[in-house]
Amino acid sequence: MSPATTAADTTVTLHRRFMLRVAGLPADTVQALRAPETADWAARTAAEEDRLRALGGRLSDPLSAA
Repeated sequence: MSPATTAADTTVTLHRRFMLRVAGLPADTVQALRAPETADWAARTAAEEDRLRALGGRLSDPLSAA
């Protein structure tokens, strides 16, 4: 989630996945532009980043204590 603050000091949070319709094109028109493989790759990459971040934390804790 990406929190943001508007000019009225209202917090707005976007879901991590969203769709943007550019120029109001009908969804059927942009069907051919979809890239499910890219979305799958992005999800796998994000999961791997999370895994490596957690592993890095577990590795750095003993090093910090030494």
